[in-house]
Amino acid sequence: MKTFMSMLIITICLVSAPLYAQKIGKVDIDHFLTEKKAIIKETVQFTEQENKAFWPLYDEYVQTYAKLLKRRADLEKGLFEGNESISEKRAKTIVDEHFAIESESLKAKLSMLKKMRNVLPEIIVLKFFQLEEKFEAGLLYQFADSQPVVK
Repeated sequence: MKTFMSMLIITICLVSAPLYAQKIGKVDIDHFLTEKKAIIKETVQFTEQENKAFWPLYDEYVQTYAKLLKRRADLEKGLFEGNESISEKRAKTIVDEHFAIESESLKAKLSMLKKMRNVLPEIIVLKFFQLEEKFEAGLLYQFADSQPVVK
């Protein structure tokens, strides 16, 4: 568990460096996902059979997840464009996009859950989703920390 926490802290730091450097919520999504995959491999410690069942599902899931992360990063970046007040119309667009991303993210997770439950032990499913929530919480913290409240 200590190894996981150390790796999670390193991942958060790697993600946060571009955030603070540019102060616009720009995240190197590919780097984040690479680090995340390495931590999953080390933490879950799949059997050979579990490994063969999990990674194709994960790769499929990550295709959707990466697109959602990029949309979220673009949305966060959009909040900083033109530092003046945001119009009611723009505010509505931002809120609608935020919840569309949240909805699609939940759908992707539920789809992954269903597929994993068909081929993996429940303890592996739990471990994966525990890690998934930790990664997401760290990333969302970085987005939130770099974002001022709109005027």
